[in-house]
Amino acid sequence: MRRRAITLSPPHLTEAPRPPYPHSRPGLAKKSPSLVYAVTLIVLGVAGYTLTGAASVTALIPAFFGVVVLLLALGVNGRPGLAWALLVVAILGIGGTVKGALSLPAVLDGTAERPPAVISQSIMLVLSVVYVVVWLGRKRASPPG
Repeated sequence: MRRRAITLSPPHLTEAPRPPYPHSRPGLAKKSPSLVYAVTLIVLGVAGYTLTGAASVTALIPAFFGVVVLLLALGVNGRPGLAWALLVVAILGIGGTVKGALSLPAVLDGTAERPPAVISQSIMLVLSVVYVVVWLGRKRASPPG
């Protein structure tokens, strides 16, 4: 059995330095794009619903997507299937918003039938595309396994 040498220097000088904040919590660092995406979708849905005077529950669709993403992101640790499910949800978000986002020029012209819906769908489309790009970039950069 080896004996440990006694040092008189403070422990913070002899221990290896800790990495800065987001990397000191590897689980949170992996989840942060998903959490940002989820919270942004929830805020978008709730804001759309309240700003339109609660006229239609369909304004909450981004919030429903956000809740699904949030639940998946919170459960993703060590479960690669849930990580892939996050990607699928984002791709479904893209597929569901493309048609509405194509009406964006009509909003700018002032001829759109439902401008708040078109704006919300356009924002959700951009958020979803950005999330998919970030997700794929992180997947590509991560070590295999």
